[in-house]
Amino acid sequence: MGRPPNILLYVVDALRPDSLGCYGNEEVDTPAVDALARQGTLFENAFAQSSWTRPSMATLLTGLYPGVHRVLDRQDQLAENLTLLPEILRQHGYRTGFITTNPNVGSFFGFDQGWDTLQELYQRTQKGHVLGRELITDSETVTQEAIDWIDTVERPFFLMILAVDPHWPYRPSERFDRYTHGSTQEHEKVRGLYYGEVAANDDSFGKLVAYLRNRNLYDETTTVFTSDHGEEFWEHGKRGHGKSLYEESLRVPLIIHSSSMAKGERIDRPVQSVDLMPTLLAVAGLPIPPHLDGRSLVNAASSEVTPVFARLSLDNRNLAAIRDYPWKLIWDRDTEEKLLFNLAEDPGEQASVTSRYQHVAEELTLRLSQHAAENLARREFFTETESPETVSEEAMPENVRETLKALGYVQ
Repeated sequence: MGRPPNILLYVVDALRPDSLGCYGNEEVDTPAVDALARQGTLFENAFAQSSWTRPSMATLLTGLYPGVHRVLDRQDQLAENLTLLPEILRQHGYRTGFITTNPNVGSFFGFDQGWDTLQELYQRTQKGHVLGRELITDSETVTQEAIDWIDTVERPFFLMILAVDPHWPYRPSERFDRYTHGSTQEHEKVRGLYYGEVAANDDSFGKLVAYLRNRNLYDETTTVFTSDHGEEFWEHGKRGHGKSLYEESLRVPLIIHSSSMAKGERIDRPVQSVDLMPTLLAVAGLPIPPHLDGRSLVNAASSEVTPVFARLSLDNRNLAAIRDYPWKLIWDRDTEEKLLFNLAEDPGEQASVTSRYQHVAEELTLRLSQHAAENLARREFFTETESPETVSEEAMPENVRETLKALGYVQ
């Protein structure tokens, strides 16, 4: 067997798939991602396990549901004895690097495990006050840092990137601020600014792919393009994320270009972010630990369809969801409100049919309860303690707290 492939895991914060050309958007220019989709496998229905960054990324890196890794609320940290994807890859000869622009996924919250190099671009490298313009690093800077890292690292490598644009605040440069012209409504303008940052990120991603091609690394690198969660634009009265478990908050793009997977294929069956860790281990030719909640997507077209689970425990919200097409149930665990949707008839989740299909709502509620109970039973095995590791806001370093404030996570 030859050398295992390099792996590039490129995560775009708060990116909705319907803002990309390859997912049907005819307004935004996303040629780099569209080209990757033509050359790789695109998953039409990929879903995150939560609607905000920290639990979603914890799932991506552990292959475990949020109820197992227990990174749920603002104060929760990853437990040290959880085994992360980079730890396994490093044990098998990979050089590992992580470039993060969001402190929710940084060393302060336990995401520094398994990396040979961790670059947290929201903080200064020298002592002193962090200036406002330094808090949010654009994807162009991220790409240059990635190129510099790949230039010096041995093969095979695993590089993960978390790029923060198009996360709020939406401030595209003049070059990419071309989607707000003619906007008469505030909602249209906000969406246009978001599109500008999507286009800017695509441009930066394209430069990274071009670099891999120029270095003859593209074909021997498995490239994954995805997001940590979606974004709401008032479909249900809210804007942003971390507020609900509707489709616009959970659906994410997922494109994989790999010699282990089909070229130009579009897969309709639902998949989840929890599937990425076993997928990348399979691509690397490594055994998949039996305790993982996800399943490899290498042969996804012929794999069994499984339900999608999601959870949100944040800011006094305690929501759980199960998506078993065409049905989807969102359950408020505190108020006991249950919203049932038939996605085939109502893809926008505008009209709950709980009262009409009470038996379906009861069945899905039972399955959610069973899922939660299984998570509760398993999490003791992984984290050894009865409660998650937590930290107070007052204990956060100033640069972490100020960047979270700039991104809208801290008031």
